[in-house]
Amino acid sequence: MRLLLSEYKQSRRGLRKMLRELDKREKITKKSIEVKKVNEIEPIIADIEKELRIIKRDKGIVNSMIRSTSEIIDWIETGVNPYFRQGIDRRHNYDIIYLGQMDLIPDISEQLKSEREELRRLSREEKELITQVLKTLTDRERECFILHVAAGHSMYETGKILGIAKTTVQNHIEKARVKIEKITSNT
Repeated sequence: MRLLLSEYKQSRRGLRKMLRELDKREKITKKSIEVKKVNEIEPIIADIEKELRIIKRDKGIVNSMIRSTSEIIDWIETGVNPYFRQGIDRRHNYDIIYLGQMDLIPDISEQLKSEREELRRLSREEKELITQVLKTLTDRERECFILHVAAGHSMYETGKILGIAKTTVQNHIEKARVKIEKITSNT
């Protein structure tokens, strides 16, 4: 799902770049119309005005594509279908866990492997402490830390999942560890 989200965001960036290019072309075309009107060259003005109409039509199409892409990105990130006016379409919920919005660590004891047996014994207070610690991290630090430390992904795999470089993952994890160490040493 993250790969799809990354591709949509990349497409939206490309569309915005295309829109900027169309804006530049429109300004140049408008200036050339003004120059031609001063020189009173009617046949050329008609061709330039036709090109200006085409540019405006293209801008409308690109703006529409940007809007649609943004709605899809919001849909993927939040699970709220923008085409379903009443909110979340429960028949098509995504199986997404957005790590940035976790209020309390869910009880995942059934899913843990035998080598992680010690995590099954966490008390409610310990889970709340972990939750408080994770809330102090930025969204990206939290995602990197949880994917690498808790889910056991390598830094390379974590980077691939999140669409960032391995060194960036490493930097986020180091920052997260410094913050966590600071908080736990005060407790």
